[in-house]
Amino acid sequence: MRRLTLDYDGNLRLYSLDDGDGSWRVTWVALPRQCDVHGVCGRYGVCAYLPALACSCPEGFVASDAGDWSKGCRREFDVRCGEPVYFAEMPGFDFWGYDFNYTPGVTMETCRKMCLDDCNCQAFGYRMGVGECYPKISLWNGRAQDTSKQNIFLKVPTRLKNLNPTVLDFHGHACTVPEQNASVSASYFHVRGNKINFTYFYSFLTAAFVVEAIFIVVGYLFVFRADPAAGRVSDEEGYALLFSHFRRFTYDELSDVTGKFTDKLGRGASGTVYKGVLDDGRCIAVKRLDDLTQADEVFRSELSVIGRINHMNLVRMWGFCSEHSHRLLVSEFVENGSLDRALFSGDGERALGWRSRYKIAVGVAKGLAYLHHECLEWIVHCDVKPENILLDAELDPKITDFGLVKLLSRDACDRRLVLSRAQGTRGYIAPEWATSLPITGKADVFSFGVVLLELIRGHRLSDWVVVGGREEDVHMDLQLLVAWLKVKMKSDDERASWMEEFIDPRLRGDFSHLQAAAMLEMAVSCVDDDPNSRPSMNAVLQKLLSLEDAVTVRHA
Repeated sequence: MRRLTLDYDGNLRLYSLDDGDGSWRVTWVALPRQCDVHGVCGRYGVCAYLPALACSCPEGFVASDAGDWSKGCRREFDVRCGEPVYFAEMPGFDFWGYDFNYTPGVTMETCRKMCLDDCNCQAFGYRMGVGECYPKISLWNGRAQDTSKQNIFLKVPTRLKNLNPTVLDFHGHACTVPEQNASVSASYFHVRGNKINFTYFYSFLTAAFVVEAIFIVVGYLFVFRADPAAGRVSDEEGYALLFSHFRRFTYDELSDVTGKFTDKLGRGASGTVYKGVLDDGRCIAVKRLDDLTQADEVFRSELSVIGRINHMNLVRMWGFCSEHSHRLLVSEFVENGSLDRALFSGDGERALGWRSRYKIAVGVAKGLAYLHHECLEWIVHCDVKPENILLDAELDPKITDFGLVKLLSRDACDRRLVLSRAQGTRGYIAPEWATSLPITGKADVFSFGVVLLELIRGHRLSDWVVVGGREEDVHMDLQLLVAWLKVKMKSDDERASWMEEFIDPRLRGDFSHLQAAAMLEMAVSCVDDDPNSRPSMNAVLQKLLSLEDAVTVRHA
């Protein structure tokens, strides 16, 4: 008996049952050298064998959690864009991956200048002799190299004198398979130099795939050939099959748990939302779709999308009601309400802190990147705004309101998205809504850019978004702001005083200069009038993640 397991340390192993003592033994491992597993020591961590696997942080960094090295290290300093820096050398080390501009055949001074001129560059690797330059946007997978020709140079502010990142204090790794259980039998693979023969492993996977395919074909023939009518279901039966894994509520049940729909939380684009409490004590949000024509359309659209997704930054649906003319959606209740309430109200004491704002930006980017790039269909939200971003007890964001969602197949992204009416909210709508251009995920990117600017500024960019006014005026106001930001970002103001004036004054200077600069840069690129010039949500997310651990400092 054998089992293939992706273990908690990130390595893939094949286990075989020993009939003698009943124990499981590792008979194949994807990465024999555990330091080769991505992120084994986390961000900024350095991996080594002493002889057992151990992790360490370079000088100037401390472990985020000494009991869990997968969380890596965090910097004890912040590198502000434009301030004087030097490069601390780590000879014989490398941080593998996350090279944003690999350049061969250059001098070390050229490589150094490339990293120096880019505020997002945290370090650069340089291979002597061949002149290969590896600027790094993020530092993962640190380890010593077999050759001394590869060096890493960390960017460090000059206010930190004599930092020596080669000073390492190694600690054992908590997530490793014990050596006595990780033996690898030579009868299952052969090593020739550094190459592994994977014939046995691939044969095992192929056999498993063939057996599974046979079962699927036999099942299909048994069900549909035996009863041809079984392949044809009505629309109602189809929806019943699709949503059989959700709880189906009756209208009376939802009326009872919501106190006859008295505890109103708010109203979205597709209906009114009420709070309820189930018999087991769980709080729920019930969206009642009031308009019959719209409700049936939105109800089917929302269920067909939400029913197939599950992500920590997307509101999770728990059930539904489809009874006579009633259409209701039941989802998890998110404790702290919508982002607009937390961001646009409150004085300096109650205002959202910088760390919370950056965490919200990253979380929303994760949710949208999942919708755009990881779902089976290409899902466009069409109404990204603070009102549709909810905050849980830990202020982690969850995107809600998929009533305006439309799906695009991945292989037909150049088709136009045909909608029966204008979608979205004034102030957040991409300019292509007013043209004949196709509506793609880049429309969500535009809306996210506006939200980013509002997270930084602390209030709505256009007050008349709420009280009325022409959409052309709203867009013109945004264009003027973006043009001003572009001019300011090109200037090399040493302390970037304009940025401190632009950022929400309620923060009282308590923010990360590096993160703020990155957010402004991404926001400006996201709200470009040309959809093709906007970055993808994956690119936005990677940029924000690369600076997630930047230290927040108070600016005078």
